[in-house]
Amino acid sequence: MRRIRQRAGTAAVLLAIGALGLTACSSSGAATANSTATAGSAATANAGTSNYDTVTKGAITVGIYAGGLPYVEDVNGTCVGIDCSILNAIAQKLGLKVDVEVMSFPAMLAGVESHRIDVAMGELSWTAERAQAGLMTDPIYYSRAAVIQPVGSTISTIPQLQGKSVGVLVGANWIPAVQAIPGTSVKTYNSADEIYSDISIGRLQAGFIDALQDQYVKKIKPQFHYNSIPLQVTAQELQQHPVYATYLENQEVFFMNKGETALEKAMNAQIQQLWENKSIENFLMAFGVKNPVPYLTPTSAVLNRRGVDRPSSWTPPSLGYTPASSA
Repeated sequence: MRRIRQRAGTAAVLLAIGALGLTACSSSGAATANSTATAGSAATANAGTSNYDTVTKGAITVGIYAGGLPYVEDVNGTCVGIDCSILNAIAQKLGLKVDVEVMSFPAMLAGVESHRIDVAMGELSWTAERAQAGLMTDPIYYSRAAVIQPVGSTISTIPQLQGKSVGVLVGANWIPAVQAIPGTSVKTYNSADEIYSDISIGRLQAGFIDALQDQYVKKIKPQFHYNSIPLQVTAQELQQHPVYATYLENQEVFFMNKGETALEKAMNAQIQQLWENKSIENFLMAFGVKNPVPYLTPTSAVLNRRGVDRPSSWTPPSLGYTPASSA
């Protein structure tokens, strides 16, 4: 198990941000939150924790990876970050404490399947393959890929990536999409900082990073020098390579063991309430997202989940914004 060492000042700041997020959760849309909690979350919590087949009774054991901000981080045993804020709010409503274990991304997925941990999370996207291996909650927010590249580079299309060395995080769901680009050399990294570092010194020609994380890096890590450009994918490219859809939009979720159906159902009920009372919007903003709308607005790209682990009539959650008519 790897744990990142935080300076005292950094840890205090992160814990303060996490507390701010929880405060926002309780204050924003308070009337909505209180009314829905009476009917839903309170009833769920009152049902007791014995219904949940968690690794430790009365607790949710979550697997996260080191250096995962703005999504996840272990700060002196406290789960801090956007995904952590959402999970902490859910656990509080369900009457469960949160136990944090830090591990590699592949170990998180394996830990869920073997039921060593209850939940794997941290920019963890839904895929059809993962849906076969475990349970995946409703989306907690949406994201898409950004192409980071050395200063002066202007890569914005898939043909421009051909023959390039491209960095991705270990376990990233767009690895198959990168491998599908002709002549591309894929290099995997254990942390986003390693990708940014290699881009900054010119050791890597391009890298795929979640656009939300890129916002965070630009704000707090000025030591990295690079360009960040959204990738354009044409309809013809999507038709020829359906795997390219992962570049457009991903559903970030919590990944759980197949046997934890009661916990998944309870968590989905809480996720719905967090969408309804705009708590998720506040959690995003608490970690530096100035415009959360793109991360809360599903496009038709997410509808590939229908017929896999959701019914054909499933509608992805949103804050009421109008989804785009096409990917």
